[in-house]
Amino acid sequence: MANWNKITMTDVGAALQAKINAGLTTLKFTRVAIGSGTRTGELGSATGLVKEEMTLGINKITQSGNTVTIELTISNSGVKTGFKITEMGLFATDPDAGEIMYVALTDDNPDRSEERRVGKECRS
Repeated sequence: MANWNKITMTDVGAALQAKINAGLTTLKFTRVAIGSGTRTGELGSATGLVKEEMTLGINKITQSGNTVTIELTISNSGVKTGFKITEMGLFATDPDAGEIMYVALTDDNPDRSEERRVGKECRS
């Protein structure tokens, strides 16, 4: 079973959030990516996944109070070599930098890639 660690806002995500808070832009999520890499160093300084394996489309985004829920589907369709999902990133558009990894999380006890519906709540 997956054991995702706490969601970490990246430094570039925090810079984007500051622009949002200042009213300079809005938050637009672009995709979720999963990978099989092992990160050394701080997750907050990451600008991408260590070893991105797959990009996932976002099926649905809902908001209730201060909670945003992002629904997506992970499928092993087309995967030729199995991998353990050890990292996940949520990407967004920054008007100055383009696509950035807004938040990321890692899993120290990963599952192998298999079809499943994943829901992870982000609270601000």
